Amino acid sequence: MYPQGRERLQNAARAEAELAARLGEPLTTADVFGGPLLSAAREYHAATAAALDEGPGTRWHARRLDELAALAAELSGVLLAPLDDLPGLLDRLPGAALLEVLGFVPGEASRVRALADRAWQLHEEDDPAALLAALERETGDRVTPRAELDAATANLYFASGELEAARGWLERAAHALPPEHPRSLAGLVLARLGQVRDALGERDLARRTYQAVLALNFAPAVAREVAAAGLKTPFVLDLAAPDPS
Repeated sequence: MYPQGRERLQNAARAEAELAARLGEPLTTADVFGGPLLSAAREYHAATAAALDEGPGTRWHARRLDELAALAAELSGVLLAPLDDLPGLLDRLPGAALLEVLGFVPGEASRVRALADRAWQLHEEDDPAALLAALERETGDRVTPRAELDAATANLYFASGELEAARGWLERAAHALPPEHPRSLAGLVLARLGQVRDALGERDLARRTYQAVLALNFAPAVAREVAAAGLKTPFVLDLAAPDPS
């Protein structure tokens, strides 16, 4: 590759890294819908275009926005679009505006979703007993099905070393996965179940569970990594160490 071409690619990569860094920071609703983040997305595309000039990547992005804007112009309602596409779409749709969400009050689905997320993450200051009680009261919904609440419950037991209880909740979650379950859920449930079975000394079952993760049409990278590692080396739960997954 010519030095000039290498420099252009480096400049484009630098612009992408800068936007990724902004997106990786803690963000509030005001941050996302305010000017600075949209300006950062606009600057990213401008820097990418300046680095790569007129090429397949920049032409493809502009053509895609043109086609999307043409379709949206014929419709009315709400359009969900990637954050970095918003500046270009707003330029192409003069009558469009960002939703006013600063006064948004989360509904029931948001509350249940937040509860499951908290149980999956389990911060040091959390009260596991209170989380367990809250999870058991919920029935689930389309956003957060009961199977995911069961898996989150299992994660709490797993974190406290109660492996038999964790296995029971994970097996219940695995059998209750609805047809329209989030694509990531099956892989996460089975990867954790493989670890629990390993920790209980059920190596053959654990191996088959890890293999099931790798056989899925889709599984999150973290689930596939856990499964691949588990096939090579039996998982051992060490409550004094950070969660290996």
